[in-house]
Amino acid sequence: MPELYDHILSLEAYTIRLALAVTGIACERRTVAWNPAQAIPAPDVVALNPAGTLPVYMGAAGPLVGVPDILRVVAAQADATWWPAATDDVIARWVEVAAGPLATVSQARSARLFGAAGDLAVLQSAAQAALRQIEDHLTDGAIVGADWLAGTQASFADIAVFPPVMLSHDAGIGHEDYPAVNLWQRRLRRLPGFVGMPGIPDYF
Repeated sequence: MPELYDHILSLEAYTIRLALAVTGIACERRTVAWNPAQAIPAPDVVALNPAGTLPVYMGAAGPLVGVPDILRVVAAQADATWWPAATDDVIARWVEVAAGPLATVSQARSARLFGAAGDLAVLQSAAQAALRQIEDHLTDGAIVGADWLAGTQASFADIAVFPPVMLSHDAGIGHEDYPAVNLWQRRLRRLPGFVGMPGIPDYF
């Protein structure tokens, strides 16, 4: 059985836990020592991944790090509807948005909650710009009946983007100005298998 090395407070690790949960793929979880404010990663994390970041996914092909690569492997084991070939480029783009522009949410959250280094105001501003991009996309999609980021059905695009969007509350960013995002996150919480984490309750 594959193993996921993670920590309950890691936003990125939660993305993989959520992907595994909604697809029904079994995986053994291994919690490791990790501190989001630590400049020097914990030794047991470095032993798995020299970069010291979470999550680490241990499958048949060996260890994988980085949410985009792990999601690809999970998608290969899941129902094809989670990453359809027809919308591969769209889903890949949103997964990269989650790992790129939306990563400022994780950084702002670490700075605000855990005392990590970083200019909170600058990080919040960048995160808000990324949220506005999502809001505009969902608003445009609603006009043509596309309720999800990659079209008319939930996909790994939504799974990748959901954690940083929802944990933006921890970063000090409210969702009052993002009505389409609020409707979208309610739909996602209703997916079979949905799981939360600290800061993202199971209920809605």
